[in-house]
Amino acid sequence: MIIRNNRFWIAGLFGLFLFGINSYSADSWMEGVVSEIVDGDTIKVRLAIKPDINSASQYIPASLMDYESEMPGVVAIRLSQIDAPELTQSYGSNARKNLFEKILNKKVRIIEEGQRGTPGLMSARVWYYGENNRLTELNKLLVYEGMAWVDKFSTDEELKTVENDVKKNNRGLFAQGNPMTPWMFREKREKRQHKIPSFKNCADIGKSCRKMENCKQA
Repeated sequence: MIIRNNRFWIAGLFGLFLFGINSYSADSWMEGVVSEIVDGDTIKVRLAIKPDINSASQYIPASLMDYESEMPGVVAIRLSQIDAPELTQSYGSNARKNLFEKILNKKVRIIEEGQRGTPGLMSARVWYYGENNRLTELNKLLVYEGMAWVDKFSTDEELKTVENDVKKNNRGLFAQGNPMTPWMFREKREKRQHKIPSFKNCADIGKSCRKMENCKQA
């Protein structure tokens, strides 16, 4: 009975990945083709340009201009609600490779979510067209596969439930035991980059810090 319930739960979980955008109006989403995989949770998409209803020309909505990269019509997107390991972290290259194999050159549907963070970077939910042209939500799938954490600021309780299950079953990056979260990794990296040298031993050479002549003395 327990096994049967688990099967129903898993089936329901995958059902949530599919066709989860019916409640959105046609004007609230965009489509395009993935042109680049930056890392495990950041991609670039070449948008499908829609015909302007008021003219025969084609256009990109003005609201997207702030997001365009160096290539016209291409936007950089960070997958919302999740946080994949940094490229220089353990499992970072695995997460990027997984995304590369899954969606590069694939058609995707995008729904912007949340406020703009990094300038020029859109935060969004992304669905990709998979087998039989079915839409699959990428953000949730990456968490389910153990390729990303739920972002520390996320309020998505459904995603957190998925993550807890992944941790219990040691899937993906959680097979490492107790992996460092990317936000902790970034915090430690930031501290190293801005580390201020200590001059507490200045007195040992009989000079104040201001009187030191070179780096060797310091």
